[in-house]
Amino acid sequence: IWEPGDLREIGVSVAPAQSASGPTLKLTLAASDLALVEQSGHWIDRVDLILVTRDDTALLAHINGKTLALRLKPASYQTALRDGIQAELPLPKMPASATVRLIVVDQASNRIGSITLPAAALTSASVSSAQHE
Repeated sequence: IWEPGDLREIGVSVAPAQSASGPTLKLTLAASDLALVEQSGHWIDRVDLILVTRDDTALLAHINGKTLALRLKPASYQTALRDGIQAELPLPKMPASATVRLIVVDQASNRIGSITLPAAALTSASVSSAQHE
């Protein structure tokens, strides 16, 4: 989880947001980097999203995540290829000195994308990871 560098097999961008339940992290995943497979007229894949926050002492960590079960109709698939796949994860309370790492795992291909940033960066504009084809 805390490798020194980020993995960029899946393009990921993040932006802080606010929901009724509190602060969240809006994600956009590059659909072209996922191994979506056509089955029965839908594009199918499962993607794990893991959000890890670590305090500045590196002694305490909070892990939150979910799995996206993608089943896209052809029109939605074309939109996802153009605009990316959107998701949202809640952000826990954390000091500005904390570190946040988002890890995205495509279950079909085992490709991984990650992005690591200081919690203080989540109060600014969106952040993107580089993409490798």
